Amino acid sequence: MSRSGIVVAAVVLFALGLVALRWLDAGGERAAPRARSLQSLSVYEPPLHLDRGDAAAFSSLDAAVEAGHPDLALETFFPVADITAAEIAMVRSQDVAWQALRAGVMIFPREHRALHDEGPAMFAASVLPDVPMLYLSGELTTAPVYPSARWAEALWPHARLRCLPGQRHLAPIFDPAAFAATLLEFTNAQMRDPRSGS
Repeated sequence: MSRSGIVVAAVVLFALGLVALRWLDAGGERAAPRARSLQSLSVYEPPLHLDRGDAAAFSSLDAAVEAGHPDLALETFFPVADITAAEIAMVRSQDVAWQALRAGVMIFPREHRALHDEGPAMFAASVLPDVPMLYLSGELTTAPVYPSARWAEALWPHARLRCLPGQRHLAPIFDPAAFAATLLEFTNAQMRDPRSGS
């Protein structure tokens, strides 16, 4: 895959990161068939601790989405995610990246409400599919809305933890090659031996 292709794929993953994975969105029994087709599960810094974010900022974000202003919504969200001005400028310079984020942020309020109501329980090991799991994080991610490595290890004791050196939350965009390589290393290992979890 070309660098531009990796960047696009990584941005889509980040946009989906704004919209937290809801394994039970279809209900336990209806979601079960999807588990049978999964060989592994990779999670990248889901915003599980939105209760630790700026409540006023989230209110402003909701208002921006309601008014149909995705750019303003993103500009409101970025400080909560501890994303710097330089990082924002870089992302805005790539139109495909920016458009993917604009689309993702427009459904953030709905997911924010779900996370507020259910919190980390929706990601508890007991409700996730019973497959090998990877938790990937940026070494320099400091925003309190994202799980720390220690917290992730406690929530998912059987998950493999991988850290991207020198990266923050936008690692999929700023170092897409390393991000993709880490994911592929894990998923390829599961294809070779689903029991390995390595």
